Amino acid sequence: MDKYANFKAKKSFKTIKNTIKTRLQQQYKGINVYGQNLVKETNSSGQLVSLHGDVVKGINLASVTPTLTAKTAEKIVRKYLNIMQMHILKTIPQN
Repeated sequence: MDKYANFKAKKSFKTIKNTIKTRLQQQYKGINVYGQNLVKETNSSGQLVSLHGDVVKGINLASVTPTLTAKTAEKIVRKYLNIMQMHILKTIPQN
């Protein structure tokens, strides 16, 4: 992983095997990477038992500062959803 990538602990719980499972959210420059999590399992001594999940490697963004306002982003999504809805309606057979 690069120097800007890290993982933030989100949830932990004790299992019936007396281990601790912790969900780790991948972050890049402090921003969550959508859908990318690891689940770490440790024993009572804190030793790693298992680690699984999905991560994105090689993220290389000059900036994580948004270039769209929330209002502009909403307009783009609404326009896209409207186009998709019209496309779907065209494909439904008319009786």
